Amino acid sequence: MIPPDQPHQLDGRNTSVIYLFLDPESHLTRQLIPDVHDHKILSFDFKQCEPLLRQLWRYAEGQCNCSDALQLTDRIVQIFSSPHDSISKLDSRVEQALKIIRSLPVKQISVPELASQVFLSPGRLAHLFRGQTGLPIRRYLLWERLLDALRLMTQESDLSKAAHEAGFSDSAHMSRTFQKMFGITPSEIFKNKSLVQVRLCDS
Repeated sequence: MIPPDQPHQLDGRNTSVIYLFLDPESHLTRQLIPDVHDHKILSFDFKQCEPLLRQLWRYAEGQCNCSDALQLTDRIVQIFSSPHDSISKLDSRVEQALKIIRSLPVKQISVPELASQVFLSPGRLAHLFRGQTGLPIRRYLLWERLLDALRLMTQESDLSKAAHEAGFSDSAHMSRTFQKMFGITPSEIFKNKSLVQVRLCDS
């Protein structure tokens, strides 16, 4: 389990790999890492959930639907979460900021503008947001734009159009950002559809 903004490199050569990207403010993430200030890489013995991972792999092969995949992901997280773990509740102003961000057609908003809508100073919102999600606001906005771009790219092959619609200056900017976040460029994904598949599920 690698926390947000933690430099790392994964070697997936000669093996089958499943990557689960969890939204840093989601219930699932806070179940696994109640304290987002602790930026440690956590290791788990995945033998405990090997049957679930095999089922999740079926989803990658198109043999089950999004609802099944989300349930499997939830069950995998529960295996590594103590039932006694306390899950920190997000501050209501951070929750409101997240709702505002998600409601934007293009995930671009200045910190002062967002802060004014939740009745905080820009500095206070930035501090509170990072403390509770583990990510700076601008980084979170970037994460949301990348998800929007990914959805658009699965619908059409024009990367430049997808980049502009998601709020990036051009496809090169989107590709650089995408590679930093996911470790692969969009063109590598869509040029190798027989090896790499993208399936999007919204919980």
